[in-house]
Amino acid sequence: MKNKKSDFKEISISLKKIQDCKFYYNLDFKCNQESLKEDKLPYNVIVKYFLSYELEEDLFYINISIIYEEKDNPILEAENRFTFHIKELKKLIKVQSSTSFALEVDFLPTLINVAIGTMRGIIFSRTGSSSLSDYPLPMISMNELTPTDQ
Repeated sequence: MKNKKSDFKEISISLKKIQDCKFYYNLDFKCNQESLKEDKLPYNVIVKYFLSYELEEDLFYINISIIYEEKDNPILEAENRFTFHIKELKKLIKVQSSTSFALEVDFLPTLINVAIGTMRGIIFSRTGSSSLSDYPLPMISMNELTPTDQ
């Protein structure tokens, strides 16, 4: 079934700013040679996010936190804050309380994909000459993400 033109809402979004919040890397970490043979990640990857907004300024924020850990020992922790300008944001968000909101149009997957792809490049550029360079941040499904209270 085709969508009617009136069913489609075009949203004007631009990435305004990327801020480093945290970066930690354990320089002593060495990849497990067995993992290298099995062609799997030698560590666990945890991805968390926190959302916020400023309706009057049409700004939507996503904090992405990525943690690599091996047996509960952190190998890498990176957190960045992404600021998006979304034209007429007030029309796209329904504020439910001071701590919750609903999106009238689901633009969140697009923004999170932009943020995670950018994090992939940031992490690679900072660890490129290390044992992690053979294991870039993998593709991540929205279902694997954990919202946080920040």
